[in-house]
Amino acid sequence: AIHANELPGAMALHYLMPMLEAAERGGRMRGEVIVVPTVNPIGLSQLAGNNHLGRYDFLGRENFNRNWLDLSEAVAERVGRRLGRDAQRNVAMVRRAALAALADMNPVNELQTLRVEVMKRSIDADIVLDLHCDQEAALHLFISRADWPGPAQALAADIGSEATLYNDPFPEALTFSGVNGALWARLAARFPEAAIPRACLSATIEYRGQHDPRGDFRDRSP
Repeated sequence: AIHANELPGAMALHYLMPMLEAAERGGRMRGEVIVVPTVNPIGLSQLAGNNHLGRYDFLGRENFNRNWLDLSEAVAERVGRRLGRDAQRNVAMVRRAALAALADMNPVNELQTLRVEVMKRSIDADIVLDLHCDQEAALHLFISRADWPGPAQALAADIGSEATLYNDPFPEALTFSGVNGALWARLAARFPEAAIPRACLSATIEYRGQHDPRGDFRDRSP
């Protein structure tokens, strides 16, 4: 719910959370899962005439899902000279540098603060899923071209996506899912001699329409 009036994804998390808790109790949880059911308190407060808005920031008129932070330049300045042929070491260095760059930022308003704090929870992740919906839509997936077929194909099958759309790995609109994935593509292009894998599958899931929250979210795990 980066667009705070797009709530089917938040509803899906209502069903997901008990599944994650059961998986953890059963010893099936490997690693860390961070769930943010409603990530945009600014947009959540936007009520006008009993209508919930939540797509644009009233102060700066920015779309909440545009102009997120491209950290590639800041990371390159910190670790570019030290990137080598050890991919695992490079991934660890890039993630530490990205978190350090975010920690050094001094946001000047609530929207900038939101972006910095949210990215502190996502920039070092293996997988980032941004749950949206449209006004009216079939369930579909939006990814970077570089992630298809690869792991995104399995994700599309798992969620029952009716369509998968993709763009080039350098999205100029700087969406939330875009900047998390594009960090790795930008660094790989800038340092072609270094072993820089696509260390983050970042995708936008469009859970149908705003008034179409149907779905079978029962646990299908064995």
